[in-house]
Amino acid sequence: MVPVAPALPRSLSMILLVASGLGIVAVTLWPLTVDTLREVCSITNLVQERRCVKAPNKLLGHVAIIAAFPAILLLERFWPASRSQPRFSAALLVDFLWFCFAPLFFVLLIIPVEDALKWLHHTYFGLEPLVRLHSLPLWVQIPLVVLLADFLHYVAHVIRHKSAFVWEFHKIHHAQEELNYFSAARVHPIDSLTINLVSFLPFALLEANVAVPAFVGWKVFIRIYAMFTHSNLRMNLGPLRYVLVTPQSHRIHHSDRSEHRDQNFGNVFSLWDFMFGTQCRDFHVYPATGVEDKSVPRPDRPSLLAALAAYGAQLLHPFSSLRRTAPSPERKS
Repeated sequence: MVPVAPALPRSLSMILLVASGLGIVAVTLWPLTVDTLREVCSITNLVQERRCVKAPNKLLGHVAIIAAFPAILLLERFWPASRSQPRFSAALLVDFLWFCFAPLFFVLLIIPVEDALKWLHHTYFGLEPLVRLHSLPLWVQIPLVVLLADFLHYVAHVIRHKSAFVWEFHKIHHAQEELNYFSAARVHPIDSLTINLVSFLPFALLEANVAVPAFVGWKVFIRIYAMFTHSNLRMNLGPLRYVLVTPQSHRIHHSDRSEHRDQNFGNVFSLWDFMFGTQCRDFHVYPATGVEDKSVPRPDRPSLLAALAAYGAQLLHPFSSLRRTAPSPERKS
């Protein structure tokens, strides 16, 4: 078994707490934060001014996540799933780097791909929408879009496990043996792209143009909720576990035990797992986490440089792993 990553030095732990404090201030003064973000965006991104209008909505979830970090630390203090796991570890620092760099890959990869798909859809496909959701009342639109988005996340999650190619990228997420608040952000850009590709066409065909504030609020909630379910928490939410994914049920999903493999794929709602027979009904076990493949890089010491090195190595690891497992011409013949 790989040894538990050591605790971070106090200085690095304080940096994370200061960042959380700044996040709390930014959320509290959100109108001022929005104006500042749009001003900075307009200076640095003059070519696409329309993106500067939408940028704060995209960043609100990121800011709210870092602001909620102290609350999770408090919960982990009293109800830890693993008592031996440090609340500030080298493993957490690596996941925090995934969290910090995620917006960069969103801008460089996800947005261009989404724009290309939209252009193809409107220019060449011309598919007739199945349902014009924007013509329905908001009280109908919003629940439909929420359920559809969560179902598509379930479908994408199953694909990320069943496709050997995509699994090499999703495996980076599952290789974490010390699940923590920032582990939800430990998603390789190619893995993230898979989710967006699965969700694009159904939303395009439904013309899902729901009220922006409501949908932004939901997107912020589900991102924070994912951080909650990845945290080192001994919680199964009692009767709510039959409706919602819990820290306990998602820990089962990350379990290193063979009997737990490919179960509990849900993101927010557990109903899809119950409906399709992928729900593990052992609601009281908190297994160790990780994958059988121990080649995924880990930080070798509790320092920022080691965390950066591990992050870069994890980013590149799927490509080298695919190259190693690709069949040679001799084996193909």
